[in-house]
Amino acid sequence: SLSTDDAMRLVEVRDFLAGQSWFDMTQYRLDPPAGVVMHWSRLIDLPLALLMKFGSMFLSTALAEKIVLTIWPATLLLVFLAGASQLARELAGHTAARMALIFSVLMAPVLQDFHSGAIHHHNVQLALAIWSLAFFVRTPLRARDSVIAGFLCALSVAIGQQMVPAVATLAAVVGLRWVVDGDRCRRATVAFGISIASGAAILA
Repeated sequence: SLSTDDAMRLVEVRDFLAGQSWFDMTQYRLDPPAGVVMHWSRLIDLPLALLMKFGSMFLSTALAEKIVLTIWPATLLLVFLAGASQLARELAGHTAARMALIFSVLMAPVLQDFHSGAIHHHNVQLALAIWSLAFFVRTPLRARDSVIAGFLCALSVAIGQQMVPAVATLAAVVGLRWVVDGDRCRRATVAFGISIASGAAILA
């Protein structure tokens, strides 16, 4: 069964597929007739809508929805686990990566966001957060990784404002590392700043 958030997201995707404007976030079933303007992002609606639209070309709409409700969280779980493994590998090597996978699959509070039917935005934000960290730990000498980390941070905030404290903390660490390490981190720090600022402006 779907949680209230998952059900609301499904309704939002259905309305989007039915022709509701990208910029019209009003849910008219809530507090009719005026409706309620949702604060959620279309950035989650879009891939779900595309998958459902594609599936409905070969299957019934109802079956296409059920399949997407299953494969979307499962795919995000794999992305999250890969990110956890990559982060551990960057920090402590291959043995740590394997241990990280073991511990990750035992984290019930986290894994509950990846159950079948979980199409809310929290699982996407978890996946983006872990990969932001994975790229961040590689950044002292690689500006390209800083660009990716910055954009992932901007994307996570665009999806949900509750990620601002986490992203702000990471940004503060990036700045502090520059203060401590000096020129060694200058290019990576500037790249991170430009990426997160431009990404936030584009995705706003």
